[in-house]
Amino acid sequence: MARKSIWEAGKGYTESKANMEWLFQISKSVATRGMIPTDVAAAIRKVSLETGIPEWFLAALAFKESSFDPLAENSSGAFGLFQLMPREQRWATDILLEQGKIPEWFLKDTLDDAFYRSAMSAPLINTMAAVLVLQSKGLDNVDWEGDWEEQVYYVLAAYGGYRDPDKAKGYVEDIYKYAEAFQKEKVRPVEGEITARFGQRGKHWAGGHHGVDFRADVGTPILSAAGGVVTLAGWNGAYGKCIIISNGVYDFVYGHLSEIEVREGDTVVAGKIIGLTGNTGRSSAPHLHFEVREGGRAINPELWLGL
Repeated sequence: MARKSIWEAGKGYTESKANMEWLFQISKSVATRGMIPTDVAAAIRKVSLETGIPEWFLAALAFKESSFDPLAENSSGAFGLFQLMPREQRWATDILLEQGKIPEWFLKDTLDDAFYRSAMSAPLINTMAAVLVLQSKGLDNVDWEGDWEEQVYYVLAAYGGYRDPDKAKGYVEDIYKYAEAFQKEKVRPVEGEITARFGQRGKHWAGGHHGVDFRADVGTPILSAAGGVVTLAGWNGAYGKCIIISNGVYDFVYGHLSEIEVREGDTVVAGKIIGLTGNTGRSSAPHLHFEVREGGRAINPELWLGL
């Protein structure tokens, strides 16, 4: 079951890969941590806490290497979220085995190619392995609040397989660009009290509430929770006046608005005012209904926002 879920997650990342790359081509300013897929974000967060390497740096490297696809593979044999080479996959996994960091459900009697590939398909194991490879290339005692770019240049050049560091400039500068983008935080759309939570059941929500409701007077400014492209700006049935913004991984739904201040096709940054709260559609009192969808499936906005 766990392996199946990893495969399904990887399939979803692969399908959204072109969207993410397209969004970055439009403007790197639309990116925030809110673009990182759930499973990948959880893995990176755990490894960051254990190692002190910033989440935004690991996310930037993962995006450059695989566009967050844990099943990405190229003709050289590089595989996984951080595109480790076959020798690196085995070397790092063996170290993680010795350290007792491989989950029990991965363990088996024979350490064959299928085992190593299965291990590398897991975002957490691949992230831990990537850190071991980075450290083997010289990543150590980086001043992440100082001139970290200069300190990691040669490490990243080596990681990218460049024998001549001067030829790695484009590769490394892409990672710098993504790192800057992923340092930008998620934004709470309004500050009102939560009046209905995700999954809550009641007469208004057949099958459970798909988002979270924030109490807010009519006319309260709504901020974009993350950067992206406006895919809907208009009337949307029970949602009333509604905005949907996509960043290639997530779709963000803002419902029951009184005013819409963006148009379909607009590119917005996190924190931009996109509309005003209201009481339109199927709504019994002024509020903002906020949804987060990943791969078309609603997820808990409170967890996504870190509330």
